[in-house]
Amino acid sequence: MAGDFDSEALARRLEDIEACFERKNIEKGVILLEETLGTLRPEDLSPDTEPVISRLFQHLLIGYNSLGMQQLRAGATERALQLLNSADALTAPSNVFLAPVHRQILKCITFNNLGCAYKSQGRTHTALQFLKEALRREAALQTSGSLPPSQSASTHLNICTVLSEMSRHHDAVHHAMRAVNLLQMAIKEGIDEFRESVSGAVPLNLPQGAIVSPSRRGSSGSSALPPPLLPVAYFNCAVQYEHMQQFEQAIKYYEKALELCRLEESASKGQQKEQSSSGGQQHPLVPTIRTSIAEVRRAMVVLEEKIRSRRSSGASQSDGFAHTGRERGAGVKTGTRAHRQMRAASAQ
Repeated sequence: MAGDFDSEALARRLEDIEACFERKNIEKGVILLEETLGTLRPEDLSPDTEPVISRLFQHLLIGYNSLGMQQLRAGATERALQLLNSADALTAPSNVFLAPVHRQILKCITFNNLGCAYKSQGRTHTALQFLKEALRREAALQTSGSLPPSQSASTHLNICTVLSEMSRHHDAVHHAMRAVNLLQMAIKEGIDEFRESVSGAVPLNLPQGAIVSPSRRGSSGSSALPPPLLPVAYFNCAVQYEHMQQFEQAIKYYEKALELCRLEESASKGQQKEQSSSGGQQHPLVPTIRTSIAEVRRAMVVLEEKIRSRRSSGASQSDGFAHTGRERGAGVKTGTRAHRQMRAASAQ
């Protein structure tokens, strides 16, 4: 049974594996999981072993996803796809060791990460297919009450980044705003519910740059801070408005993202003070947001100058002076906003 593991031995092995995941030693945990589960047969399921075996498979799926995204961040896209496809294979209906609801939730995580991998290859249409399928499955899980709606926020943000790369900024901002609304809903539901995944090992796939810190709760048990994805969602809204040259809206959302980052920084400083640590760590988005706001303000000045110039040219033309029209249709560039778009990746 399970490589000569009885139910008690399986439970001990699960503890060892969870300790590896807790220490961020995902690779060792995956090796132990493959050794443990490699010889399993359907007849090995029993009332005693079923919960532990199901948990082990959940950890293996999470492990493949985590390692896959590590490889993706390292630039090893083909290896990342191998690991993610291995995870996808484990979610097949033929895997009787996973409960249907767990299978679907883990498939959503895997499809999100496959979308990220294909996006990194420039295969945006394939990426969009995987992300939309993840969103469809999440909606079905939410209808059945198996998944809180806020868990779709990261999927909407991943779709936003793909659509932005395809220059579909109107569609992209719709998904970014949907993420904002869902994350605000998560505040009301409670941060713990938002962060929790089926395995308890890592949360749903998050865009790179988001800080995933331990849940912070007040003495009453209510959530003390918004989920750390919320500033990223506001940031991505701002980027899309900037692309569309709706500069006032862009400033509004950049400033909201900055405000939320400051809340994170204040909480971090408070924790460090309690732990007798010196200094505070700046939120990683803050420098980017400041640069973005400055560039948008410069673009607004350029746009105002162009408008004044056109009005002046129009007045001159009405007085009988020639008007070359060379500025007609001229666009306003705002530096490197495309490079400031958040890239999607899994939580570290």
